[in-house]
Amino acid sequence: MPPRIQSLSVSKASGILKQIEFDDEERFTSAQIERFKADPELYRAFIKAIEEQVNSNFFIVREPFSILPTGNRIDVPSELH
Repeated sequence: MPPRIQSLSVSKASGILKQIEFDDEERFTSAQIERFKADPELYRAFIKAIEEQVNSNFFIVREPFSILPTGNRIDVPSELH
């Protein structure tokens, strides 16, 4: 299994990754591309699992936003909410 795919295999995406075929260069095999075409639900499940895993690498900033040790609030411009 390619290294990047192997790292995802220990994440929440591991269940769907067991169903997906990759070549040694981390590309989908021709057979896998055909499976995605024939089974759009499998493709959507794969995309959703990868999105959730990637998104979990980032935290969401919510009000009140405070990074100061004193707990003082920092005003975040409204367009960033």
